[in-house]
Amino acid sequence: MWDGGRYKDADGYVMVYSPHHPNKNIKGYVCEHRLKMEIKVGRFINKNEIVHYINEVKDDNRIENLKLFKNQSEHLKEHHATGSY
Repeated sequence: MWDGGRYKDADGYVMVYSPHHPNKNIKGYVCEHRLKMEIKVGRFINKNEIVHYINEVKDDNRIENLKLFKNQSEHLKEHHATGSY
């Protein structure tokens, strides 16, 4: 049954149907938080870049809750600095 092209995956991320996106998964879906960050920065995000949830809630995709890191190393520095994992 079609539900508008959105679902929550097993890890808790909201997935959006985007069959022409260059980083879609095999079923044609992209993580909503990555799509929202792409709109904010005005370009596609590469696979090495990490979109971090400030409040750590995986389905809170408000842009003010998202922060972009250039790679996993930079992302982990944020977690070490805040004491969150």
